[in-house]
Amino acid sequence: MCSARSLRSDRVQTKARSLRSDRTSIPLGRYVAIELESKLGRYARSLHSVATLGRYVAGARSLHSDRARTEVWSLF
Repeated sequence: MCSARSLRSDRVQTKARSLRSDRTSIPLGRYVAIELESKLGRYARSLHSVATLGRYVAGARSLHSDRARTEVWSLF
């Protein structure tokens, strides 16, 4: 099980600074993209939430349905 805290927390920002290497990242807030997706002739709004977890970035997509998808990308 994976949990992530908001990047707006001072405690989390301090921890993120201590984990930096030669790569930098810019916090974009809780939601970084809102897009419309066509599904069977209907449009569903997708909200993408991104949290930085050490050297990995986890993103969660909500499709306003019973399905949810989580992805993890490596920064290296």
